[in-house]
Amino acid sequence: MLRAGICLASMSGAAFAQAPAAASVYVEGTSPQLEEVVVTAQKREEKLKNVPVPVSVISAASLVQNNQVLLQDYVTAVPALVLTPVLGPEQSLAIRGITTGGQAIPTVAVLVDDIPFGDSTRIYTPNFDPGDISQIEVLRGPQGTLYGANAMGGLVKYNTIQPSNSGLFGSVSAGLSGVESGSKPGYNLRGSINAPLSDSVAVRASAFDRTDPGYIDNILTNKSDVNKVQVSGGRAALRWLASDAFSLTLSALYQHSRQDGSFDVDRNLGDLQQQEIPGAGVVTSSLQAYSATIKAKAGIFDIVSLTAYNDNDTKSQNDLTTRPFRGGTLGGAMQHFYGVGGAFITFPAKSKKFTQEVRASFPIVRSLEATVGAYYTHEKIDDRSYFQAVNIQTGAIAQDQVRYHDPLSTYTEYAAFGNLDYQITNQFDVQLGIRTSHINNVFEPYLQWPGFSSPLPPSSTPCDSTCTVPGVTAKASPVNYLVTPRYKISDDAMVYLRFATGYRPGGVNVGVPPGIPTQYNPDQTKNYELGVKADFLDHKVSLDASLYHIIWSNIQVQLQVLDLTSPNYGQLYQGNGGSAKSDGFEVSATVKPVTGMILSGWFAYNIAELTQDFNAGTHGLSGDRLPYATKISGHLSAEQRFPIRAHVTGIVGADASYVGDRLGIFQSPNPDGTIPARPDYPSYTTFDLHAGLDFVTWSANIYANNVFDKRGLLGDSPFQPNALFYIKPRNYGINVSKSF
Repeated sequence: MLRAGICLASMSGAAFAQAPAAASVYVEGTSPQLEEVVVTAQKREEKLKNVPVPVSVISAASLVQNNQVLLQDYVTAVPALVLTPVLGPEQSLAIRGITTGGQAIPTVAVLVDDIPFGDSTRIYTPNFDPGDISQIEVLRGPQGTLYGANAMGGLVKYNTIQPSNSGLFGSVSAGLSGVESGSKPGYNLRGSINAPLSDSVAVRASAFDRTDPGYIDNILTNKSDVNKVQVSGGRAALRWLASDAFSLTLSALYQHSRQDGSFDVDRNLGDLQQQEIPGAGVVTSSLQAYSATIKAKAGIFDIVSLTAYNDNDTKSQNDLTTRPFRGGTLGGAMQHFYGVGGAFITFPAKSKKFTQEVRASFPIVRSLEATVGAYYTHEKIDDRSYFQAVNIQTGAIAQDQVRYHDPLSTYTEYAAFGNLDYQITNQFDVQLGIRTSHINNVFEPYLQWPGFSSPLPPSSTPCDSTCTVPGVTAKASPVNYLVTPRYKISDDAMVYLRFATGYRPGGVNVGVPPGIPTQYNPDQTKNYELGVKADFLDHKVSLDASLYHIIWSNIQVQLQVLDLTSPNYGQLYQGNGGSAKSDGFEVSATVKPVTGMILSGWFAYNIAELTQDFNAGTHGLSGDRLPYATKISGHLSAEQRFPIRAHVTGIVGADASYVGDRLGIFQSPNPDGTIPARPDYPSYTTFDLHAGLDFVTWSANIYANNVFDKRGLLGDSPFQPNALFYIKPRNYGINVSKSF
């Protein structure tokens, strides 16, 4: 019945798409004009059309309705944004091609309510359930002056729904979902409530529980749907509005997930099949985020204080049995030394992050306003990894911690920043920004068991001082700049120039052989951009276009020990290469031709490539494309709302996304000196459909995503030569919600 309803919806008219896929999200109303969108891209509330930064906005409510709850589900709604699975819970984000792939330090920052989330020196991009999020903002281009480290490509901001004193209200929702090749359905349950406790105090609480159905079969264990994921969590917030000059908001967020098996499939098997040892691909993850936000006004000063603490705990088990090792496979070596033919690598990782930011905005003279602030973060990361010899049939551990690696790192950053907004005339203004930082990234001494470099042979040698790896410290003091002149042609049109820089911190290589640098340095991007934003035809048409040139210097890249005589041959480490660039343009448009209809789309063209050769530890030549960068990508969407009867509104929509071809990471030479071909990820196009009814406080929605069941290739596994990651197959479902 569900599939039949989706087919009827798709046949009822033309192809329409959901609003969140547009470059800007607009709220439907009775007016034939587009509604204003407010963003916090520059750490203050502004109309989107007035912000001299390329920003995309996604409505979280529509994501919930269409069960697009993972970053992978809606990443194609944003120009120049690319997601690549890496390993277990790790997924890498890149904007405008600024990435070299692998397990490198992130180039895209993630924030929740202006507070940095995740680790500064490790890939960890969580999938926040959108149930208690108001909107998601994606800023393209370096954002180093306002947002600091890891924003050299851009950033993703999650804005949560805040407590309100306007009354008692809430919502409940439930839904069922299915996926092609999956044998069991998934479900989702969500609820939220907002309650004023007094004239000045309000609380908001929400909770959710969902199961994302699996669709990959493991032929070795004869189990279906091994990649099923169960996620639950909630959020609570309290807001105290003591006066017009002071407010305090406390927030706590918790989310726990368990993934039963990996999402990779074997290219040599049938569709959506793998053959992995029992227990492989299991991932457990829990995240906690606590924050206190103070907003105060003292005379001419508007003061904001953001205090936050994040605690992330993940563990993943990955199958390395078929990974090449010294002329054979790692599984074969395990068979030789331990009598079992399977190999696991396990990553139990824990991180704790404290951040504090204080900033003040104030007028200096009538036409000059300033913002000054200070920022501090302290992070402790326990990022372990160890090998295990495993029975290939049962998954039983025959030898634990064959190779053990337990570095404890501490990342500390101090920063001061300032912005000036100079209103030269009523139409022309200039924004200037600067941020200076000091970073200490310390890896403490740690023990590694004998045979660390050549992990397989058993050893009864006691671990003494020879097992101790000395600590290493990486220091840096980057400075970032921003210059943005803006000219308002009219109240509805502006043009701006933007020069902005961004950086990511360096790090250290631990346990590397002599001759390999123990430290790699920060890298930096410089962005030169021309942008235009305008509304036309009585606010029925909105246009956002930008042309950019990005210079990337001292790029960080994943390298490999190539000395065949070294016991460390093949070990991966990080280093600095030469330079690269990213040139391109992006055009987004939204049109409301008649009441109830929204048409939108965007087109992005990007050339991201090396501008210098490097051939030490890996191979890349000037002119080679950067990993995962798409030359051409685009999105079209439309949605039609129409009255059915009194208080009943119908909705039909569809959208289409095109992702161009991409290349994988740079390759290291083979032992004979030949250079392997980089993986090639072909282009693909997806189509989504949805239809629904709104009836006073009730709403119902049916959807089908990836309706033609395309196998869009996202990446490959770093540990298994035949393992590939694809987009989600055709998936469909129904959601019903009730507000009160």
